[in-house]
Amino acid sequence: MHKRRIDKSTIILVLGIIMALVAAFFVVKGQEYYNKLVPAVYSFNQAIAPFTKIKEDDLTIVKIPRIVAQQQGVFIRKEDVIGKISKTTIPSQTPVYKEQIFEFKNNNSILAANLSQINDPGVVAYTIPTNQVSAVGGKIVANDIVHIIATMETQLENTGKKTYISKIIVPYAKVIDVIGKDAGIKGLTFVLRPEQVLDIECAMKIGKISFSLLPYEYNKDNYEAITTLDSFKKKHFSVEGE
Repeated sequence: MHKRRIDKSTIILVLGIIMALVAAFFVVKGQEYYNKLVPAVYSFNQAIAPFTKIKEDDLTIVKIPRIVAQQQGVFIRKEDVIGKISKTTIPSQTPVYKEQIFEFKNNNSILAANLSQINDPGVVAYTIPTNQVSAVGGKIVANDIVHIIATMETQLENTGKKTYISKIIVPYAKVIDVIGKDAGIKGLTFVLRPEQVLDIECAMKIGKISFSLLPYEYNKDNYEAITTLDSFKKKHFSVEGE
């Protein structure tokens, strides 16, 4: 009687072990299936501003359905994200989608990424030295629109007389970066065309450059007029009878 009881207990124990192993097998297989169905992808642990170079510390792991990752182009390897530059503001806990990141072979320049957003391969970035007075009190910031003004001394062709002339040589120039601010401002980086860069280089050699800041809404006029010393006098200091 005692022997039969032991045999029954042994059988129950063995069955229990087998059932546990079977359950463990299905748990492992289920987890493998879950991991295939819901892969680990990378998201941001904090909001990311536009034109930010992504660091490893910015990333955390989340799980989303594989079909979502495949259809929406989510980065799964962190090596594909680190060092890249964000295109727009990206909220925290958002998976890193390919459309949010600049995809360039040498994607390590924030300024080049900013310039590429303009979608005009004919433009370049160019920095003009400045100071607080010339740069509207040093209050110009990135994305502002300004007129670039050149003033220089020259000789009149017909008389050889020396005079001063001023002209807006680049109207509606977009600022994409600023070196310093307020009293410490040292330079403004613009989106320009190569021929505009050459004009500015020449103007800086023989005269001086200054800037005027435009409001958010402005009239886009054609600025071709040149102010000379004589035209300035006639406009503002003319005397009747002259």
